[in-house]
Amino acid sequence: AETQCTYDRLPETRGRRWLPVSPLAPTDGGLELFTTDGDLRAAASRLAHELPIAYAVRVRGEVSKELVEALPGHAAALAPPLALEAARLAGGEGRNHWLELDVRGARGRDLRALLQDHGLEGSRLMRTRLGPVRLDATIARARHRELVPDERDVLYEALGLPRPARPPRAGRGAHA
Repeated sequence: AETQCTYDRLPETRGRRWLPVSPLAPTDGGLELFTTDGDLRAAASRLAHELPIAYAVRVRGEVSKELVEALPGHAAALAPPLALEAARLAGGEGRNHWLELDVRGARGRDLRALLQDHGLEGSRLMRTRLGPVRLDATIARARHRELVPDERDVLYEALGLPRPARPPRAGRGAHA
């Protein structure tokens, strides 16, 4: 069976094209936003290092409470420093554990490297929040939905853009 790419699953846009907002690396998963609004995409690119981002990371290895509490300090001591605002244990058993990491401007590979420095292998990394937009747990993998007007308005506000004057036509705005 032929594998569909993300763009193939998005709705038709009549004369427009979908642009990824803060694209994920192919090895990462989770929340991916797309828009047909070039201003939104440009603002997100400009402010990517300031937006709060949350990741859920499955790690292999022994994870202690002390290690998790120390991660933000270790991240700040890196060159260049990594803005890891919070780290929390989020379940797991045996040698597989989940961590929730709140960052600014960090990419998945930065987080994997930080964890590897502490003897942990990041075996799965999922973005669960990008700015004010959170991953909707009711959406099945490889599916999408259009942002509701309130979500879209808060995203525009977080990026310093004026809210759209009218609801976008079908296929315009942002999709998660």
